[in-house]
This record gives sequence, C-alpha cells and structure tokens, in this order.
Amino acid sequence: LAHKGWGGKIFGLLRKGNDRENYGEEEVESKAPSEFSNGAYGESKQELSPEEDLPSPQSQKRKFSLNFPKLYNLYRKTLAFTLRKRYIAIASLVLLFFLSLIIYRNFLEKDYMGTTEQSEFTIFVELPSGAKLEISDQVVSEVESMLTTIPEIKGVTKTVTARVEGWSSKVYVTLVPRSERARTVQEIIDTLRPHVKKIGEIYDTFIYFSEPQSASEVFLDIYGYDYNVLRDLAISLAKRMGTVAGLADVKLRYKPGRPEMRFNVDKQRAAYFGLSVRDIAEITHAQMRGLRATYFHDKAHQVETIARLDERHRRNFEDLRKLTLDTPSGAQIYLEQIVDFNFALSPSEIWRKDKSRMIQVSAHRGRLALGTAVERIKKSLAHIKPPKDYYYEFAGDYQEMVQNEKEFKFALCVMVLLVFIVLASLFESYSQPLIIMVTVPMAVIGAILALFVTGKPITMGVFIGLIMLGGIAVNNAIILVDRINHLRKKEEDTLVGNNLNGGEILRREPLKAILKAGGDRLRPILMTSLTTILGLLPMALDRSEGSSLWSPLAITVIGGLAASTILTLFIVPAFYMIFEDIKKLIRLTHEA
Repeated sequence: LAHKGWGGKIFGLLRKGNDRENYGEEEVESKAPSEFSNGAYGESKQELSPEEDLPSPQSQKRKFSLNFPKLYNLYRKTLAFTLRKRYIAIASLVLLFFLSLIIYRNFLEKDYMGTTEQSEFTIFVELPSGAKLEISDQVVSEVESMLTTIPEIKGVTKTVTARVEGWSSKVYVTLVPRSERARTVQEIIDTLRPHVKKIGEIYDTFIYFSEPQSASEVFLDIYGYDYNVLRDLAISLAKRMGTVAGLADVKLRYKPGRPEMRFNVDKQRAAYFGLSVRDIAEITHAQMRGLRATYFHDKAHQVETIARLDERHRRNFEDLRKLTLDTPSGAQIYLEQIVDFNFALSPSEIWRKDKSRMIQVSAHRGRLALGTAVERIKKSLAHIKPPKDYYYEFAGDYQEMVQNEKEFKFALCVMVLLVFIVLASLFESYSQPLIIMVTVPMAVIGAILALFVTGKPITMGVFIGLIMLGGIAVNNAIILVDRINHLRKKEEDTLVGNNLNGGEILRREPLKAILKAGGDRLRPILMTSLTTILGLLPMALDRSEGSSLWSPLAITVIGGLAASTILTLFIVPAFYMIFEDIKKLIRLTHEA
C-alpha cells in the first residue's frame, strides 16, 4: 500500500530525503572501459516497470547522468585529455595569465571611482575683469533664452536659475530624471556647446559647463613664485591641453589683474620735505578715497560721513598728479614732485597650495577615463620645458587613483596570504592549498577579459571585485580537492582492510580518484557558480545614474567567477597530478 496513492508519494519523499543525507558518501557508478580511453563513457539505463512508483536509490543517483549525459561524458573525456597533456595545459594557463596582464597594463582604461550622472549642470559665464553688470546680465539672458529650447529641462516652466555677479555669473540647470529622457547630461552639454560658443564670441566671454561632481574633470597644478611667469606658463600649457582630443572647456583658475596706477616714491626727495612713504599714502588716501569724519544719526539709522576732495578735483589722472601735500614745515608741494607714476595690473587673487603659489588648469574630460586623459595630456606637454624652479603636476582624483592602485596591490597580497593560511590549517598541508590558490590567477584572467570585452575602465569597484574573487573563486577548488582526498582515503581504507598496501597503490594511481571526483562535483560546482553569476547579472546590466560605480564590480566578479569555474574543473586536477608527479620523483630519488 505504501507504493500507491498518497502514501506512496509521502514514502517517496522520505526516501529522497534519506538519499540527500547520503549525498557524497556513495559513488556514482560509471561504466568506463579505461580512464584514458576514448571510448564511450555511457551510463546504463534502467527501465522502470509501471508498477514501480518509487525508483530505487541506485536508479535515483543514475538520474544525474540521465539528465546530463552529454555534458557529463564530454567533461570526463576532456578532463582525461587535460590530465594526459597536463604540462601543456599549465603552460597555456601561464601564457594566458601574462597575456591578461598585458591587456591590463596597455589596453584597459583606468579611472578613480567612475562618475555618477546627476540630472543637473551649471553654465559659468566669465567676462573680462571689470566688466559692467549690465553686460553680464545681457549675456546671461541670452544663455537662458537658448536653454528654453531644450526639452529635457525639468517642469512645464523651465527650471533655470541664474546668478549674475559682475564679470562672473552662473546659470543652474535642472533636467528631468534619467528614466524620463533619452539623452545623457553629457550629450545635452555637447549639443549646447556650439550655441554658447557663438554667444561667447559676440561678447568676448568665456562660457563653460560644469557638472555637480568634480570627478568629470582633470586638474593640472602649476607651481612657481613670479605670478607673471606662472601665468605665461599656465596659458601655454592650457593651449596645448586644448588640442587634446576628448577634452573640452579648458580653463585657468586665474583671473587677470585689474588695472592700477602705482606710485614709486623718491625717498630721498620726500625726506628733504620731511615726508615718509606712509605719510604720502595716508594723505593721498584721505583726499581721493576720503576719511570718516563723523556719523549722522537719524532715529535707528547711522550714516557714515566721509570727507574728501570734491569730485571735480579728482576726476582724472592729471588731477591725481596735481594733488597737494602739506609738509611738516607748512609748505605745499604737488604729488608729482616726489612720486613717479606708472600703470600696471594687480592680481585679482593669488592661489596657494602647500604654501606655494600656483595656478590650476582644468579641463572637462567628458567620456574619457581619467587615466586615458592624463596619458594624452602628458604626451601633449612632453616638449614644453618649464623654467627653473617652475613645475607642474596632476592633481585631483588622479593622485588618489595612483595611490589606491598601490594600496590595492598590498591588499591583494594580504588577501592571498590570509586565504592560504586558512586553507593550510584546514587541509593540514602546504601543497594542497597551493593547488587551490591556482584559482586566483584564473579569476584574474576572467575578470580582465570581461572588462576588456565590455569596455569598462579599471575603477575602485574593480579592485573591490578582485579582492572578493580571492575568497569566492577558491570555493570550487576546495570542493573538488576535498572530494579527491575523500575518495583516495576511502579506497586506501578499503585496500588496507583487504591486507593490501593501499597507500602504495594510491600513490601510484591517483587518476581514478581525480576522474571520479571531477564527475561527482561537476553539478555542485556549476550550480553554485551559476547562482552567484545570475544574482549579479542585474547589477552588471544596470544603466541607471549610478551604474558606473557598481557595474564594473559586478562584471569583474562575473567574469572572474565564470573563468575560474571552467578552468577549475580542468586545471586544478592537472595541478594535483603534477604535485603527485613531483612527490613520486622525490620518493624515487630518496629510494635511489
């Protein structure tokens, strides 16, 4: 009765549960004439009678081969071939690893964190120093009128905010979310560049774009003491950067000086009249700018009262030359009698970094990776020789990127060491952890090839993904090596029980255990790897605003895990055989 109706089904479930508990302890029967023969590795099929609702445990285990006969047989044949050519397989792996390193160094672009697209950007309007506010307002108005033609600007009434500030103004633009527009922020900016260029040519204005994050720009800091020499060098470098393909909006972090008239006091002549440089400066300031004489109070208001010359006596430079100075002796002289006048430009601002004067040159790199942009700029500036004691260096995220790459190499070495220590303590061996650690360069090969195929740059997400692979990729090798050890130990115990020298036989013939362990662990290895890969697939295919941060990480793990999974099934057994060959050679050497 237990084999019929609901009772039979419940009994079958209980039997299946018992089978799962014994999974891995019993062997899958395989009829193979020879481990290295090219004959068929077919499995015997068992026909069940209609009366048998529940298959036996042996037929239940054969169901694995019945479901995957072609894959299973193909794997065993390929594994047998790989073990015969194991030294060629290892040499091919080494060659593939060095090839991937060449791709990493020469063909993969390098970036810092990647840029997250935000639905906003800013338009900067820079007029010559001293430009009138009315001119700035007129230029900004034309830029705002141009923006009304952009359909991606958020809202029915366009979200454009302008801030007019003398000769430097800003226009803030907010777009609709990325999911509601077809074009990216960079594509919209590229569309606007020709239009703002025309406006800039009409009004002698420099107009450029900036996104909220500075990660989309590359910075060059130029150091020196003399600001005039520094300015000339910065302008020369900026012109060369403007010729680099892929760069746009090259600009100087420098404002031209405002015109001024300088007084060079003849100290000897001034001393003859009893005046010092300070006296001359204070008297001139009092007459031209004025001094506060008193305050006028009106209820709650306080008005400052300034006393100075009437405007008709300080209207032009000739009036300035004819300013009268009172000497301590009571005599009056003209300012031009003791002062030489000359015109010059005074710096509007002086930037310092690490207590050194500097001018910063920056450029928008658009779709260029940071490492690629820096390499192109280096080639462009290679023939420019700065004057003595003047130099330039790349700043911003580039320095962080270089430093993080150095720290990642150290972190990778620490990761490999920690994984080896854990494996050595678990397997109580030094050789078998080395066999398992071969999966780490396998994962690196897959990760680099995946990044190369998808065109993703090396970012911090890639480094994190590689460190993750160090702990994930070894799992499949652990399962495989542990199964080989289990089968060899089990066979050894069986032979010892029959009063045979089992240890000696197994040392000579590990092939049977390796082939059988590979077949036993084929399905678990593929299942665990596929579940991880499929789980990361949505992150790898993501195209949202923050995809540039997480997509390279997912692609790194997927590529590394896929490659290590496939290679683990063949290369790890080959390494196992090679280590057995080395042990056998050492044993024969000692016996001799």
